[in-house]
Amino acid sequence: MVEEGWAETFERRVVDVGGVTRGDHDFDPSVEADDGDIVVRFELTEINERRGVDDAGALIDFVEGTYVQGVIPGYEYTEPVSGLLSAARQQGGGT
Repeated sequence: MVEEGWAETFERRVVDVGGVTRGDHDFDPSVEADDGDIVVRFELTEINERRGVDDAGALIDFVEGTYVQGVIPGYEYTEPVSGLLSAARQQGGGT
């Protein structure tokens, strides 16, 4: 069953965050299940305000991208995945 092991696979992929930020950071993200949701936490400290904002955005993009990479075509999904797929179809001009 695809559902089994999904969270573990996601965690293994999302903790490999190295190289997505401009600053020199050593991340130790935590990935936890919370009432059926998966919660990812990073700690980011940056003296340069602009770089800190950019790095935070890069972390968010990395986690969201890693999440979406786990979507398998052909399966019926509920929210939030069904909404992401619908938005992607609209952006791509598909049905």
